[in-house]
Amino acid sequence: MEFKKKITVDTTERRYKKIVDTDGIRPDVVLIDGGKGQLGIAVKIMKQLSLDDIILVGVTKGEKRKSGAETLHIANGDILENIDINNMGFQLIIQIRDEAHRFAITGHRARRKKARFTSSLEEIEGIGQTTLTEKNILGTFIFSVAAITDWLDGYLARKLKQTSKFGAFLDPVADKLIVITALLLLLDLGRINLVIALIIIGREFTVSSLREWMAQLGKSQSIAVAFIGKLKTGAQMTAIIFLLYFENIGFIPIQKIGEILIYLAALLTVISMFYYLKISINAVKKM
Repeated sequence: MEFKKKITVDTTERRYKKIVDTDGIRPDVVLIDGGKGQLGIAVKIMKQLSLDDIILVGVTKGEKRKSGAETLHIANGDILENIDINNMGFQLIIQIRDEAHRFAITGHRARRKKARFTSSLEEIEGIGQTTLTEKNILGTFIFSVAAITDWLDGYLARKLKQTSKFGAFLDPVADKLIVITALLLLLDLGRINLVIALIIIGREFTVSSLREWMAQLGKSQSIAVAFIGKLKTGAQMTAIIFLLYFENIGFIPIQKIGEILIYLAALLTVISMFYYLKISINAVKKM
């Protein structure tokens, strides 16, 4: 209620103080979207601005918020109820109120959509001045390079037999750091929902902890990367690349493909987690 009062005060003061300051056109009638409370606030402000000669009418919805059953509250205390729905003046008031609602909702959605596609990165000099498409391309390029080099260094280490315990420890850490960072950025941009991010990130921590525990038991080989894990990683990496780019290429629906793949990755994430848990439990039972 306090919030509604503040909105009424701010809107009425800002709108009609401007008319007074600029000697603008004064309306004959002002419709207030609300009942006695909002109407009383508007009356008080109009008196302060010496605009109390303007007729103020509050419009409230009827029972169960049914359109056409509105009640009109006049500033002089009169209340008009059960108005004939065929009354042209009454229909005009309803249309004005509905149009005001539509305009407010459309404006709110536009601001919310704009907020979804902005982030704190825009404040960084050299990045914030670029277009959204340029940022998408830059983000996609950085992640793709990181993902490719992450895979390449592991491949070369195995191919050239240059593996080490430190490398075996650091490689999955770097992989998870890249993925979690990308997921948090996508979450901030509104391109994935919170549940998907929590499922994937939660799984990464769970499996990492499981591998650490199995290593302490001397059973690290029993929880080596399986095909389901590789499939999950492939779907996950591809989904993140598509969602970072987020713009269709010709007839290819990049955004939609990315959304499908991230849901698939989340499903594979859960399946692979339970797979690793199962083989770990079996390995422990055999000890």
